[in-house]
Amino acid sequence: IYGRVGAGAVPCRDGEWCLMRLISDGAFVKVWINGHTVAEGFDLPQNDAGKIGFQNHSQHTIEYLAPRIRQVRCERNGR
Repeated sequence: IYGRVGAGAVPCRDGEWCLMRLISDGAFVKVWINGHTVAEGFDLPQNDAGKIGFQNHSQHTIEYLAPRIRQVRCERNGR
């Protein structure tokens, strides 16, 4: 969703571990950091396949602990 949806304030400080959750359902994408919604986009371009990239906008080191990618079923009203 980079370049298509602005991000809100991220409830995490440098040097702390954060939990990120992302749901991509067709043209809808929503991102949470530590349980707080930081980005939500509707009517986004859809891809059937592609790459997933992790990006950092900080000058500090970023580390990932056990990233998981899985298909989930979700209902529009259950987000």
